[in-house]
Order: sequence, then C-alpha cells, then structure tokens
Amino acid sequence: MEKIAKLVFWFFLVGGLFCCASNQARSERQRSTKPVWVDNPSSVYDPALNISAVGYGNNREVAEKNALSNLLAIFGQSIQVDRTVANTYLEVLQNGAGNKWLDEFAIHNTVSTQASLDNLVGAEIKELWYDLHSETYYAVAVMGKMRTSQIYDDMIKDNQRMIVDLTTMNTTEKNSLTGIFRYQFAAIVADINFSYANILKVIGVGYHGTMEQGDTYRLEAQKIASTVPIGIKVFNDKNGRIHNAFAKAFLEHGFKTGGDRSRYLFDVEIAFSPVEITNNSNRFTRITLNSNLVDTSNNTVLLPWSYTDRHGHLTLVEAENRAYIAAENRIKTEFNDVLTAFLSQMIGK
Repeated sequence: MEKIAKLVFWFFLVGGLFCCASNQARSERQRSTKPVWVDNPSSVYDPALNISAVGYGNNREVAEKNALSNLLAIFGQSIQVDRTVANTYLEVLQNGAGNKWLDEFAIHNTVSTQASLDNLVGAEIKELWYDLHSETYYAVAVMGKMRTSQIYDDMIKDNQRMIVDLTTMNTTEKNSLTGIFRYQFAAIVADINFSYANILKVIGVGYHGTMEQGDTYRLEAQKIASTVPIGIKVFNDKNGRIHNAFAKAFLEHGFKTGGDRSRYLFDVEIAFSPVEITNNSNRFTRITLNSNLVDTSNNTVLLPWSYTDRHGHLTLVEAENRAYIAAENRIKTEFNDVLTAFLSQMIGK
C-alpha cells in the first residue's frame, strides 16, 4: 500500500502542479504599470537559479498555457519522448501493483515527460498581470533549477533501480516471453530516463550516474526472442499454406519456429462447411479458423484469434481454395496486427 500511495502522490504532483501553480500566482490586475518581468523575466528571476518564460492571451488560462509552452520550448526536442512509449510507461506505473514482476518495485515515479503542458515537473506560474489598455493577460512561468534538479535526479534513480529489477532473473525466466516483455519495458524506462537527463542537462546540472540507451535493452529482447521457439500445429491445412503464413508472422517479430515440444505452441484448427444459397448456381463454403497461442508450462492461453468467412465459386474445390487464399491474406494483415498489439500490451499486464 505504501508503494501505491507513493505512486499516487507523484502522479497527482505532476498532473496537478500547473493547476496549483496558477492558484499560487500573484495577480496584478489592478496594477497599471507594466511589471519588469513582462519584457525581461530574467531581470526578476535570476537565470543562474531559474529558467523563466512569459506568455500572453485574451484570458488568464490562455496566458498561463502560453507561458508554460514557451518554457517548454526552451528545452526543445531533446526532452520529447515518443507518445506510445510515454503512454506505455504511464500505464505500467498506474497498474504496476497488479503486475507479478512490478509489485516488488518502489515505483514512486512520476509520469513520463513529453511535449504536453501538464508534464514539465517543477514549472510554476509565478505572476500574472492584466493590461487594461490592451485587455491582455500576461503570465510568467518559472522553474527553480535546484528544486527541479532534485526532482528529476530522484526520478532517474528510481527508474534505474526499476531497470535493474526488470533485467534481474534466472536463465529460464529470461529465455521466455516474460523475459522479452521485461527487457522491452526496461527499454521504455531507459528512454524516459534519457529525457529526464536531458532536462537536467538543459538546466545546467546534468546527471552524474551511468545509463544505458533504450536500444541496448531492445537488442537484448530481440536476442531472447530469437531463442524462444514457437511450435505451430495446423489441423486441416493445405500444402502447409496456413502453417507457413503463421510462421512468417512470428518470424517477422523475431521468433523462430519450433516443434511440438516447444514451451509455446500455436494451435490452429480449420473447418469447412457447405453453404446453400437459393437461386445461386455457385458453390459456397464457410471457413472457420480458430487459433490459440498456449504456454504449455501452465496450459495458459496467451493469444486467441479466430474468424469465420464465406467464399464461393463454380466448384466447391475452388471455393475452398479461395478461402485458403483469403486466410493467408488475413494472417498477413489482421493477425500480424493482433500479434503486434499483443506483444506491446503484454508489457503493461
């Protein structure tokens, strides 16, 4: 419970920081003289101690968002993280307590840094001024370097500990789908850490520890995948066409095909049944394909996929042939997408 409480604390710290900062800003609506910070924020907020930026708009909310956006722009592209990576990171942290290999971690981490206004930790709206003459609001956003550096330094250290826990396992567990998923998530955490380190670099502090690039862990995940065989069994196949189509899909994701005694088996069953359509001279057949990726170590179905379709032609043989062609195409497109989504989603389970 303490770990969950810490996570919730950090999550609401980040998500609500800007809102709180707005409430803390000193309003200057009644002041007719333009504050010095409107034109030169660094003259008020020492650049040796702070990073500051001014924004404006026709209402208070727009001015504050503009100020925070301008502050974010100072950091440029170096702190941006791919949206999918960031969303996966946040999802796993939010659901980590229910994960069999995340509930051991002290995950009092913040959400990922990305190019959105509610995720630049340490930023505050310090002052607000309303120009009665132009009917324009001005706001100044400020990040204190000392406070910000401590926040991000702590987050990096937390994530580094998480990476160690993710990649520490015995050989059996490592050479499995679980091992692949753990290294994939370690890669995501490493990506997030480099965005944090770049923030420290911009504010002139820097992170003094050692970090591995996310691609280091992705490469290891690929190596593991190449050692994890997926056995494929297809009932009622035709010249190995469906087997080959599924094998190609798994090979494209880095796996190799294995025999019937592989830990992971992909069982496929194809069934045909004739379909009678009144006043139609063509012959029709209905194809039903059911498949399951099974972990035989505990007889768990990891990935079910099935579909039913109908095809017709002048002869029943040709109708079934068309059904096989369509099945090969669906495996290449639809199943490939399902497999990709499965491998991605498993990180957060």
